[in-house]
Amino acid sequence: MNVTILILTTIVFPVFAMSSEPISSRMLNEKPLTKKQATERCLKLDLGTSKLDCTECKVVSIQNLADFDGQKLSLARYEYSWSKDSGLKECGYGTVVMKETSSKLEPIWGGFGSAKSSEEPKIFQLNGASFVSIPVRYSGTAAAQNDGLLSFRNGQWHEVDTQTYQADLKKRIPAGLSIEKGLYPDYRKMTVESGLWKKSDPNCCASGGQFTAKLSVENDRLVITDYKQNIAK
Repeated sequence: MNVTILILTTIVFPVFAMSSEPISSRMLNEKPLTKKQATERCLKLDLGTSKLDCTECKVVSIQNLADFDGQKLSLARYEYSWSKDSGLKECGYGTVVMKETSSKLEPIWGGFGSAKSSEEPKIFQLNGASFVSIPVRYSGTAAAQNDGLLSFRNGQWHEVDTQTYQADLKKRIPAGLSIEKGLYPDYRKMTVESGLWKKSDPNCCASGGQFTAKLSVENDRLVITDYKQNIAK
């Protein structure tokens, strides 16, 4: 039976797709849990800051993600509910990555988003390194995301900063143009692309051209290694 807990914090739903601020680490420093404990209670995740009252949480499922370099990885999924809503409709979703150690589950990483994603986490190799990407999505017209990207080296997991490269990207975009939708990098190819919006463009439709950027992981951060754009006249 699932047990709900109260988490005394609030959440934020991003309005803008572009971000230039570093994200706070979502690596978890929790003691290993028994499988029963992991099933019965939510771990405390960073839900951000807002006036929204999204405080009740339940564990929906725990499933095997992959056997990875001798480690068994599992994925726990959480659902958050409005505490004052008698219908207890979902107001957010959490994802926690855990590794199995001595018949226990050790939490590694946890992320929260306001929208449910139909995508599954992906495990891949790139330039001799191993990675796991975890969808973290937000509702709203900006279709924003703050996906998790974990790298594995020297027997340890590290979170890759997938957001601050956008500050460099913003500097490369010509004046009068902007990005109004969330960016969704292809981590396997390490590329990201988007249309460009003129000031007069509606949210649905970019008419200012498009860009493609190549990315790389350096010191646990995404960085731009190449940038090309096609500006509409």
